Amino acid sequence: MYQIKDFEVSKEQDIPDEEEISSISISEVIKKLLRFWKIFVISAFIGGVIGLFFYLNTTPKYETKAMLLLNVEDDGSSAFKSLQELVRSYNPRLMYENEVVIMKSNKLSLRTIKSYDYHVAYFVPEFIRRRELFGNSPIQVELDINHPQLINTNFIIHEVNLRNKTFKLKIKNPSNLIIDYSTDKINEIKSDDDVIKHFNTRENLFRFDEWIVSPLFKFKVLFKGEEFPFSELYFTFNNPYELAEQLQKSLTFTPTAKESSGLDILIKSNTPEKTIFLLKRHVEEYEAMGKEIKNENIIKTLDFIRQQLNLLQDSLSYIESRIELVKSSQMLLDSKSQGAQLLSKLFELDKKDFELQMADKFLKYLIATSDVSDYGISTVPQASGINDPIILSLTNQLNQLKLQRRKLTDLSDNNPIVKQLNDQIKSTLSLIKSHAENLLKVNSEAISQNKRKIEEIETKLSQIPGLEIGLISIERTYKVIENIYNFFLYKKSEMEISLNFNKSGILFIDYENREPQKKSPIFIVNVVGGSMGTLFLAVAIFIGRIFTKTTIDEVTNYNIFTYVNFIAQIPHNHYHIPNVVYHQPQSIISESFRIIRSKLKFFKPADQDSTLVVITSFVPGEGKSFCSLNLATLLAMGGKKTLLIGADMRKPKLYDELKLTNDVGLSTLLSGGIEYPSAIRQTFIDNLYLLSAGPVPPNPSELIITEKFNELMTFAKGNFDYIVIDTPPMMAVNDAYEIMNYSDVNLIIARKNVTQQSFLQNLERKIKQNQLRNTTVVLNDFDTTITAYGLGTQLKGYGYIKE
Repeated sequence: MYQIKDFEVSKEQDIPDEEEISSISISEVIKKLLRFWKIFVISAFIGGVIGLFFYLNTTPKYETKAMLLLNVEDDGSSAFKSLQELVRSYNPRLMYENEVVIMKSNKLSLRTIKSYDYHVAYFVPEFIRRRELFGNSPIQVELDINHPQLINTNFIIHEVNLRNKTFKLKIKNPSNLIIDYSTDKINEIKSDDDVIKHFNTRENLFRFDEWIVSPLFKFKVLFKGEEFPFSELYFTFNNPYELAEQLQKSLTFTPTAKESSGLDILIKSNTPEKTIFLLKRHVEEYEAMGKEIKNENIIKTLDFIRQQLNLLQDSLSYIESRIELVKSSQMLLDSKSQGAQLLSKLFELDKKDFELQMADKFLKYLIATSDVSDYGISTVPQASGINDPIILSLTNQLNQLKLQRRKLTDLSDNNPIVKQLNDQIKSTLSLIKSHAENLLKVNSEAISQNKRKIEEIETKLSQIPGLEIGLISIERTYKVIENIYNFFLYKKSEMEISLNFNKSGILFIDYENREPQKKSPIFIVNVVGGSMGTLFLAVAIFIGRIFTKTTIDEVTNYNIFTYVNFIAQIPHNHYHIPNVVYHQPQSIISESFRIIRSKLKFFKPADQDSTLVVITSFVPGEGKSFCSLNLATLLAMGGKKTLLIGADMRKPKLYDELKLTNDVGLSTLLSGGIEYPSAIRQTFIDNLYLLSAGPVPPNPSELIITEKFNELMTFAKGNFDYIVIDTPPMMAVNDAYEIMNYSDVNLIIARKNVTQQSFLQNLERKIKQNQLRNTTVVLNDFDTTITAYGLGTQLKGYGYIKE
């Protein structure tokens, strides 16, 4: 093996570096790319075919949308907003943002799925993809909801006989999941291949409207159409949680206008009918869920009020009977009497005391619960009797915030929106506690004052005769209970009105009037997109090659080399034979060597009859021996007496292709073992003689610099028209440089994708410094339909090599 030696590059020399070699303008890049237009056309065509394939085998997606005007309630007073702004928790957009989160939550999506008959989906096969029959299937599967069902499994109906009302059924791609639709609980089972295999191998002929029972499923198939237009139809039992996740991902929300509560909701699904249905059903379930949560507190309050009214009704009936008894004894109270007047005042004070006591209880409740952040587990009572505008606004706002938090129960506390909502609840509770404590002090003082007034009147009443006092006491009790009863009756009416006229979460809905639009796949988009994608990929690859490749090829910028002369391009040898010139004389490879032959005469000295050509390369594998053999053959076939010398004594070649042996050759000749007649042998090709490398010697380089080699060169020039010497690679050993001292022309072989651009850079330096003379480069293994960049027409010959 050769040990590669690198050239030293002098930075002081004005020679092209690697960056210069690959540095070209945009117009030059375009010119280079245009040379590969056929590859780009083929790439675009392949991309179009790929795009068409995906178009034909991709499940369609349809899109429709609706505009919603959300009911973002803001019942807070200006005082409440000022308090919240003071603690930096007021955010007028939070309610709107929360509603958007709710509409896209998994909880609402699952509720939407469970609101219709989601259990079974029907499909027909279309090549690779499948098409869902949503609402227009000719069959309907009725399942036993209390029996486990095998989900995500294809049940294929085929060979339908409508006359006999029979069909065949087989199972394909069974899963290992079963569901109990009565509880929506999913269990994983062990692979039950035996059950499936037994079911598929037996004669599965079934009748419509009869139960099909297995440990893994129980259902019957109903035929509801007039015809069965499909060769096959299959159905699957759905997983509701997967459907909810799909629905959640198919929803997109965007604001209708900046700073408005308008919302555009967009949905995608695989059929037009399903798209419209899911959108409308999702909006309906959002409205229903919002009303249910809002009504929950009202219903609890109504239940409490009804219980109190029933108790008060019993008390009032009892007291009324006692009053009637007193009246029948003619123990009536004169309205102008002192007792009547005191009783009237006492009624007013009792009513006020009731209101103050109700307020006291409510304020204490607010203070007691203000340190518990339940985030929507409960809401504050609405039948409190408090009239303070700030506390009413705060408690109402707390109700709204807790209702919002309850809608977001499926989100974790780490969610940013939930965090913000929790912070607002804490802030509102803090404000409620502070204001309630102040109100409680004022209310307690009012209770004390009112009690003192009651005690004063009661003292005066105690001085009235006993019979009159008894009647006053009865009527006072009746009046107190009646006031309480009327208060609860008023609150009951108020709650019932709120329940019946509770606002929806949506003020306005505007659905699109047109049919859902098909968004994917689109024929033009798929085909053109596929073509452009592969075209851009091919262009990117070639541009990458232009700017990053370190070896030479057709697009290397040869124009920057001033001193290196490029004599010819040798095309790729697709014949896979070494001596192409002899076996394929009319080939373009043979024509390329004729170009080299025609240019050798310019290197022939005028005072001599022979021409000595040294052929070498930079590194092994660049094709120097191939070029030596074919050039020598071409010269001999042209009638010139030609000697081919294998000077690469470390790796002898050439003799095999010329059907000779290597037992004698250059090494034995230079070591004195034989003479010229024995060493130089004629080949089967007329005028072509071979001096092979001979057996591998221990000192090849030393043999080259002997006087014997000098005598050989003199002998060869005196007896042959052309001498072609195949030398070792220049960067491997120094032999080639020694032999170049005898040459008339040096041909250096540079091979596509093998020779480094830096090798040519080093060669440019050596030629400029006159270290090499009469040296030219042959580009090997190149595409001759593409002239190497920067070489113009200098490599063309006789119209065979096209640019």
